[in-house]
Amino acid sequence: MPLKPGLARIGEVAALLGSDDPETKQTAAWAVGQIGGVPAAVAARLAQLLAGDQPAGPRWFATEALGELGDVGTPFAGEIARLLQDPSAELRAVAARALGQLCAGSPGRASELAPLLRDSDASVQEGAAEALGRMGGAAAAHADAVRRLLDGDDVDLVATAQKALGRMLGTPSCPAAPAAAAGPEGPVGPG
Repeated sequence: MPLKPGLARIGEVAALLGSDDPETKQTAAWAVGQIGGVPAAVAARLAQLLAGDQPAGPRWFATEALGELGDVGTPFAGEIARLLQDPSAELRAVAARALGQLCAGSPGRASELAPLLRDSDASVQEGAAEALGRMGGAAAAHADAVRRLLDGDDVDLVATAQKALGRMLGTPSCPAAPAAAAGPEGPVGPG
């Protein structure tokens, strides 16, 4: 059952997380992530959907929502980190991104993410690179591993790796354009 327009009270949405219908659970998880600013008890209900006995859809949306909740989702980073070993590439990728949102500044979490840069699935590699980039300098020890992604053929993955390296190393992801040459009358160029 999809959420009805106007259903904004968080208690009603949180109650839907316990539904027997997987589509209702995943829609409710998505809604919680969109609403944000939820109490810790609602985040705990989301975390219950991370269990392996839950269908993939609710697990994915709950993981994404916990990442979007910021500080309220942080206590569940350990549960999310366990998903980095899940057989589903989609879950590994979203777990990596969620950890990047929740654990910026955490070298320990960066070390958990780094092995995913060698995952056989490009979306998982991209999720790990994005997460490490969000962690900035705390992930700088893994810059060489991210740099190896620049040699690939996947343009999205290469772009994500470039951006991540810029954040990790404190440099812009795209070099600045050279300044216009200056002549005796000022800058030389069209005009």
